[in-house]
Amino acid sequence: RIQLSNYDGLYSEPDTAVQLLSSTGLMKTVMSDLGVEMSASKLNSFINNNLTVNQIGDTSIISITVKNKEPALTLNTAQGIINNFESNSNQYFKNKIENDKQYLADLKADLEEINSDLESNRELIAESRENGNLEAVSLLVQENSSLQSSKRELRKEIEEKESKLLDFYSLKVLDSPYLPEDPVSPNTKLNVAIAAVLGLM
Repeated sequence: RIQLSNYDGLYSEPDTAVQLLSSTGLMKTVMSDLGVEMSASKLNSFINNNLTVNQIGDTSIISITVKNKEPALTLNTAQGIINNFESNSNQYFKNKIENDKQYLADLKADLEEINSDLESNRELIAESRENGNLEAVSLLVQENSSLQSSKRELRKEIEEKESKLLDFYSLKVLDSPYLPEDPVSPNTKLNVAIAAVLGLM
């Protein structure tokens, strides 16, 4: 089981993650890393018959199950799926966070520019009042009001962006792949019981 990142993006959307985890592209990479050559048709067949990927409830937790007759291949496939998806997810969010940090820096530069404009306007307002230029004062006051509104919006956006960056966590592997002690199928005891009942009938 894996828990997706909490940061907004392609790799944090459960529906998208389920599709990516069960894609032929990812499975092809996994099989290639394991030295197993499969045609597109066999890859699709392997995915349909051996792989189950589900979102758990309404959470960001994804369950991944691989079934196969070869225990070693089964375990390595499950591990490969998680490793490749985790690597892709981490790279995706690394790029996204770098872009968001640059955007945040641009927002802060805009805020500094607005503060500078506000300060300049205050000085001009004081000068205009001394000179008795009430029309200029009125225009500058209106401009400052608009700048103050823009300043509030910018500060709100900056705070939201910084909060998201501080709360960020990457994909987490909650339960690593493992081999069960006994085969999950066929269930010999159940099959014998069914056969006995049918035989009696």
